[in-house]
Amino acid sequence: MENYTKESVTEVTDDKYQPFGDYCPTNVLQMRVNVGTNCRNIVDYSVKNWMVNDNERHIVFTGSDRACNKVITCAELVKRKFDNKTKTSLYQMTIIGHKTVEELWKPKDNTLDVIKVIRQIPRIDILLCKDQLDVSVPGVQHKESNVYDDVHKVANKSPQNRNSRHIKQKHQKS
Repeated sequence: MENYTKESVTEVTDDKYQPFGDYCPTNVLQMRVNVGTNCRNIVDYSVKNWMVNDNERHIVFTGSDRACNKVITCAELVKRKFDNKTKTSLYQMTIIGHKTVEELWKPKDNTLDVIKVIRQIPRIDILLCKDQLDVSVPGVQHKESNVYDDVHKVANKSPQNRNSRHIKQKHQKS
C-alpha cells in the first residue's frame, strides 16, 4: 500500500435502515457518539432532556468502530443517572451490526490501477425507553431481567459471603 494514497472515504448509506423498527418512533432523540465525544456532555443533556420533556419516551445512542465502547458507557451512565433521579428503571434494546464504507486509493505511479476497498465497520445502536418493551425479544433488557443481577444475587448467597457477613456482625457487637 506504500504505492497508494487514500483519496476518499464514503459511507454507503441505507435509507431504509431502522435498527429498532416498530419499537422506536422516527422523531426520537438520537445521540451520535464519536471517539472524541465527551460522555459527561451527552449524559447530562440526555437526562436533562428526559426530565424536562415528559412526552420524550426514547433515546437512541449510536456509534461505530472505536466509539462502540463509549456508546455503551454513555447508555449505562444515562440509565444509572435516570434511575437515581426518578427511581424508575429503563428498558434497553441493543442491536449490534456493521456499516459499510467504500475507500478509494489512487496510485502514486500511473502504471497501477485505482483500488476500491469496501470495509464493514462494527456498529452499535442502543435504545433506552421509559415504556415497557417485550423482554422476550432478543436484545431487550430490563433491570429485573438483567443476567448480571441474577448472578450477583447467587454470588451473595454463597456460604463464603454469608460467613464473612456473620464475622463482620460479630466484630461490630464486640
